[in-house]
Amino acid sequence: MKTRGREGSNKTGAPTAGKYKPVTSITHADCIVWCNAFSRMKGLRPVYYSNNALETEIKSLSESDELSGIYVDKNADGYRLPTAAEWEYAAYGAYKDKNQYNRSFKYSGSDTLEEVGVVGNAPEVCASKKANGLGLYDMTGNVSEICFSKNALGGH
Repeated sequence: MKTRGREGSNKTGAPTAGKYKPVTSITHADCIVWCNAFSRMKGLRPVYYSNNALETEIKSLSESDELSGIYVDKNADGYRLPTAAEWEYAAYGAYKDKNQYNRSFKYSGSDTLEEVGVVGNAPEVCASKKANGLGLYDMTGNVSEICFSKNALGGH
């Protein structure tokens, strides 16, 4: 039986206080399908397709499907997962200038983990800590982010 995504660490399907926590227990495939579905819902062209001609939109996908079987429409205006490089750029708080990462902090937005990082056994409410230089929250700790390359970044 497939595990379904859930709010925070709550295993029920009903909305709870966990609705302000990150979604957990989802797969890379779930994210690809969600991006396309949300794109359609918003009237945007989906990004992920199952053929090189970009004619067959991905509407379902199992984890056994290979990443190489997913084709990206780079001209689509729909939602997509970030690349690992885009995630790192965001986590570092962007560049100081075009030639150098802004790595002035040990963590994403601070040298003090407690200011920006959620660590522990269960996810906490999103944006409960300090944001980084781009105004992004939870780039250190809370849960891992899924990128297009299937790399789980950040989190714990």
